[in-house]
Amino acid sequence: MTMAMKTTKQWGVGALMLAGLLSGCATQDGSGGIAGVLTNTDAKIKSGIDQLSHRISRSTDYGSSWYVPVSGGTEIKNIFDDGMVRGMRTTKQWPRVALEVNDWGEQQHCWTYTATIWANAKTNHVERFRLCDDQPITNHNDVTGDTNTGANATALVATGISTDMLMAYVLPGVPNTGKDRTTGPLPPSSQFGAAAFSDMRMTAKWGLQLDMLGFLTKYKANTDPRFWIVRFDQAGKRS
Repeated sequence: MTMAMKTTKQWGVGALMLAGLLSGCATQDGSGGIAGVLTNTDAKIKSGIDQLSHRISRSTDYGSSWYVPVSGGTEIKNIFDDGMVRGMRTTKQWPRVALEVNDWGEQQHCWTYTATIWANAKTNHVERFRLCDDQPITNHNDVTGDTNTGANATALVATGISTDMLMAYVLPGVPNTGKDRTTGPLPPSSQFGAAAFSDMRMTAKWGLQLDMLGFLTKYKANTDPRFWIVRFDQAGKRS
């Protein structure tokens, strides 16, 4: 997409928003006269511009180079951003994500993943994406409006996301496949820290990738059974 096309689309959205705001003002009962209508219009336009700017800012981060969608969509981003508090047990059953690691290696900055995303027990779709731990990562705080950018994935280490994920397990009574790992819809009993991944699970590189996966999906609870690793593709192992 060229810069001209981006600019046209942004102005197009802004024009539609402005038209809607002015239309809404036209239905006012007229109290306060023309001055009141103009004041109300100014406030609504400012609010609309703020909302538009926020959407553009988030969309810029959405296509940033640390997370690169390859095929199938972008539903994986923020998929677990559902109001759950970190560390608390979730009662939510869906969506679920089964993850295969396709291209990976201790010296590789970019790893490629295939995610089977389950909307319910019978419906799923597949997305393929890449995570690069040497690229800047921007975190938008929707509450304060602050934007913080780290030089690379090491900025996420302090969050401890990877530790929570390595400790993730399925609670007793929750249906699972035990030691068998499948693409779903049921998770295995141990989601990320299984012995099957002994060649990668305790390395610094895998820790960085887990931090990025947690940040990407907003996965929070180590007793949340909705996210797991299926396998590392040995044919995709790089030096």
